[in-house]
Amino acid sequence: MAKTIDFTQPLSAEDAAYAQDRPWLLQDAELNGIEIQFADDDEEEEEEDDDEGDNYDDLAPADLQREIKDRNEQPDRNPDTAVRPESNSKANLIAALRADDARSAE
Repeated sequence: MAKTIDFTQPLSAEDAAYAQDRPWLLQDAELNGIEIQFADDDEEEEEEDDDEGDNYDDLAPADLQREIKDRNEQPDRNPDTAVRPESNSKANLIAALRADDARSAE
């Protein structure tokens, strides 16, 4: 799925994650003299504050993938509720784990 990103504007968290999964987009923008900026949304900061209890940001993508695999292999795990990240980017792995944590807390 193709997506158009305006690198002349500060990137939203979604656009930043998309671009980080495709480093050639960032390189192309930089080669064209565009300084990449990220949006500072108070709303995003509040979300990050809610997630301070986990240490997912400190983990390597391989460790995050291992955590997802371990959760999905639990014998009492319903296959319908398996953790399925959109991609293997660190941001998507973390988002999938946090969504699973939120489901488990309900």
